[in-house]
Amino acid sequence: MTPAATAAPAPSPAAPDVVRVVQLSDTHFRAAPGARSFTAHEPEDGLAAVLADAARAVEEAAAVVVTGDLADLGEPAAYERLGEVLDPLPAPVHCLHGDLSGTFEGRPVHVCPSSFMSIDPGLRRLDGPGHRTYLPHPDGRIETEVRTVPGPLTDATRATPLPAFLADLLSGRATPEELAALDDAQFEARYGERRPMPRADVGRADDGDR
Repeated sequence: MTPAATAAPAPSPAAPDVVRVVQLSDTHFRAAPGARSFTAHEPEDGLAAVLADAARAVEEAAAVVVTGDLADLGEPAAYERLGEVLDPLPAPVHCLHGDLSGTFEGRPVHVCPSSFMSIDPGLRRLDGPGHRTYLPHPDGRIETEVRTVPGPLTDATRATPLPAFLADLLSGRATPEELAALDDAQFEARYGERRPMPRADVGRADDGDR
């Protein structure tokens, strides 16, 4: 799960010497519909909204890169369902497992919002699905822009209260390791709500594609 930025204008057409890449991330597909997590919509609804919003950018892209988590639980049927959505896209699609955020050896690592739902750490709230575009230039510059899909999915997601355990993570009151160490009963006793996924899957929550 990765943080999303506020909505941005659609990217301008690329110059002839510029290659556009569109990134989608954290599709979190399941083998069967029904994986709603903290949202009222399912992962495929979010991805459909992102692809509709990014249609022009995808048409102009040299490639679409889809970064993980691709499948929420690593189910083979989930990858098949995701492939059925991605295969018809007009640009070549490249899928990568896992996700990264922060910096690497002092270099910025660009964070892409999830096509399912994201977290806005600045405002400490859930945010809607989105995508990121990249325009690498011959001189080494990279223009990059995040867009959050406007509309009812994002509005509903932003109106959803932030789960207590996510508030703890964003504020630094808890670490992922501390939460992973809690069994389901301890988690529910601490937060007054059930864990979003069974404890057996917690170790895979940040890398469902393994």
